[in-house]
This record gives sequence, structure tokens and C-alpha cells, in this order.
Amino acid sequence: MARRPPGRPTTTTTTARIIDIFEHVARHHLTAPDGTVLRTFAPELTDLQHQILDLLDIPTSLYTAT
Repeated sequence: MARRPPGRPTTTTTTARIIDIFEHVARHHLTAPDGTVLRTFAPELTDLQHQILDLLDIPTSLYTAT
């Protein structure tokens, strides 16, 4: 398979683009001083993020489960 030169435009999805789409997805935990998790704040995924996870056969629960 031929490789494209870096930075060359493409109409196909690239790994870098997928990483960009998930760049700000994070789950946060509010913890007590003793380390007990008091609350978990799960990210709200966009429709596009859901679609990508579905195409990659990755369960959304990995991102949203508390």
C-alpha cells in the first residue's frame, strides 16, 4: 500500500483526524480527601463520536459508564 506524503489532503479518515475528534473527551472524578470517589462526570459524546465508536466496534460504555 502506498503512503501519502505528510500533510497531503485526503478524502479518507485518518488516525490524526479521529484523535482530533476525541481530543477533548474526558471523564472526571470528584474525590474526597480519603480518595473515595464521590461523583463521576462522564463526557457527553457527539453523534459523530458515537458513529465512529460504532464503526470501530468500540462500546460507548467505555466512555460513559460510571
